[in-house]
Amino acid sequence: MNHKTISKILLLIIILTSIYSTGCLWETRPSGVGKGSIISITIEPENPMPGDVITITLEAKNCSSAGYNIRDLFSNGPGGSGTDGITKSGVYHFKKGPYENSTEIWMMFSISGYDGNTVVSDEYFIQVGELEHSNKSSLSISNFTYTPENPTIDDRGIMISAEITGNVNIIEVEMRTMRFISNGASGGGGGRMSTEDGVTAKHYQSLLDDNGKQYPKGSMFFWIIVAKDDSGNMIRTPTLSLIL
Repeated sequence: MNHKTISKILLLIIILTSIYSTGCLWETRPSGVGKGSIISITIEPENPMPGDVITITLEAKNCSSAGYNIRDLFSNGPGGSGTDGITKSGVYHFKKGPYENSTEIWMMFSISGYDGNTVVSDEYFIQVGELEHSNKSSLSISNFTYTPENPTIDDRGIMISAEITGNVNIIEVEMRTMRFISNGASGGGGGRMSTEDGVTAKHYQSLLDDNGKQYPKGSMFFWIIVAKDDSGNMIRTPTLSLIL
């Protein structure tokens, strides 16, 4: 081999070595391609007790990040939303807790795919210890809905309402919310609902972000109402949802 051929071979070796050492191989992160998907979600322990820390393991493929949305339903606990870093094997780990006895936890998870889409998991409900209910009352929640019935990205907000009834004094009616925005962000919250005539509870849900801009098409919203009365009875609704 002549001097020029040897120089070309050495240059090629240097380039390949540089690519490998920086992790810039195409298979490492195929940006812009590949439909993201959630392969599995495991929650441990399956039946947590007061004081336990809950560990969630999410395995996904073709994604750039994963996030969680966690809300407590019947007790105060470490809820919230956020993201964790990815491992080389595509596994994400989340740790939450500890929680008080009788806490029911509502969880959902999401990933941002390399194709630009957000994938949202099924919802999970975890009970910590024993949920304290009472059979001394007829507490109920009905007609859980929102108006307008078919909102679009042109609507600035919706009104969520429900009818709360019972044969003893109702002392607490609260809303829990989750949202997953089509750009990969997530959030939510909770708080007391205002009541009218002692029966109808209402909550205004803005469809605008913190900058006053409309959430993009494909954004997802989820709501649950929880109620408690003087007898100690506690109930929650099934999940109400909306996709813009």
